[in-house]
Amino acid sequence: MSKTSGELAGKNGLLVAVVFVFLVAKVIFSVTTIIAADEAYYWVWGENLALSYFDHPPLNAWLIGLTSYFFDNNVFAMRVPTFLTFGGTLYIYWLLANKLFPDSTVRSFLITVAAFMASPTLFAWTSIVYNDHLLIFLSLAATYAFADYFSAYAENTEASTKPLYLGALLLGIAALAKYNAAFLAITVAIFVFAHPRLRSLLKRPHIYVAGVLCLLMLTPVLFWNIQNDFASFKLHLVERYGDPDAPAFRVDSFVRYLLSTWIYFGPILIIPMVAMFFKMRDLNSFGRMFVWLARIMIVLTFSLFTYLSSRGAVHWYWGALAYALMLPFLPMLLRQMWLFGIHIVLGFVFVLYATINYSYAPIELLLGSRSAEVERVYGWPEAGKITEKLEQEYGPVFVATTGYPTAGQLSHTLDRTDIYDLDPRPSYFSFVDRKSLPKGANALILHDKFGNLAGTSARFEHFTKIKSFVYSAHGVDINKFEFYLGEGFLAQPVTEKDP
Repeated sequence: MSKTSGELAGKNGLLVAVVFVFLVAKVIFSVTTIIAADEAYYWVWGENLALSYFDHPPLNAWLIGLTSYFFDNNVFAMRVPTFLTFGGTLYIYWLLANKLFPDSTVRSFLITVAAFMASPTLFAWTSIVYNDHLLIFLSLAATYAFADYFSAYAENTEASTKPLYLGALLLGIAALAKYNAAFLAITVAIFVFAHPRLRSLLKRPHIYVAGVLCLLMLTPVLFWNIQNDFASFKLHLVERYGDPDAPAFRVDSFVRYLLSTWIYFGPILIIPMVAMFFKMRDLNSFGRMFVWLARIMIVLTFSLFTYLSSRGAVHWYWGALAYALMLPFLPMLLRQMWLFGIHIVLGFVFVLYATINYSYAPIELLLGSRSAEVERVYGWPEAGKITEKLEQEYGPVFVATTGYPTAGQLSHTLDRTDIYDLDPRPSYFSFVDRKSLPKGANALILHDKFGNLAGTSARFEHFTKIKSFVYSAHGVDINKFEFYLGEGFLAQPVTEKDP
């Protein structure tokens, strides 16, 4: 205990200060920034608990629903789970530092945590309630458990199987958060097949029982998909990349994915990511197991996502697990502290930029540029009041939007779950009977620049614009809302497909 305190107070003082500032910044970011469109969308899920959902597995929505029940509808309530999972992530990194660097545990832990929070994607995605904050924590914990078991088994085939079953349990729960956990399952399978000392596991029942345990955790997802013609599986495995009009090789999405990955995880981190594949000395048995699991994950995810990016939109943050698994080795991979310092400075700049961007005003707009993704979060309290006023004026009418993100934002703003998404393309709202209205019904419809106005208007006999509202602040126009009255819903079948 005294040694740890001495380390903290001594040569690691600067690292402690860096981590402390990032932690304060993380709290400020979490409680002050405006709810993102997808967060509001997930809030709607949490208000309508189900076995699973069209876009993602259910765990994130379940937790949002739970915190909303206890803390009401506000930013803090929605993001409470991120504080818990981030604390869990820090604990796993501490365990890893202790295993990998027993002679410099505190320093290695501080370097890992500082680098984690200086990564724009890892900082932001563990501060907002996207599914990734759960995926990162649970998958990191599962990988630790698997490496612990594999290192023990390699030395003694009669080693306790508790870490194996713990890893399988955590992996199953991770898959309840996001389907990307499947890449860890594939990683573990490849590793067991490939490692000569682990291959004998295939002749024993435990690895198969662990697999069954993992799958049992996915029972709600499997039941939901069976009930809904495997809609969620089809979305992620087929429809997302099935645009017949797209070119065989999409240069724009391919380049955008590579640049986004490089920039948004932190440009400096590409150096240790590459260094992972060179010989690493002084690793104990646990470290050798963990590093190979990390290497397989890196190759598997980035090769697949790079290929898929040439066919359609692939998000850079899908590779978060690869970076999270690399970071425990950073103390031996990035020895030049000036490079580490650059990563920290760039991280601080991003945190300041992101906090201002999503709480005060879009910085690009203040500088004369545009950022539609940022602008879309502004002006919702005002738009909500206008919606309620127009609903009273033109009622009784249904209230709807021209797209699922907007429906989520309006629902969260008004704290109600009877908002319809009338974009013909499938979304969560397709499975809760809020995609179509009774034939001949009228609706008040809110539209923003992300909505499908043409597809929505075609579903009514008459479609009239009744009001426009531009949200302005700090002398600039930020977000534009349009309100339409749709009369005589045609109840036509949904024919458009998700692009």
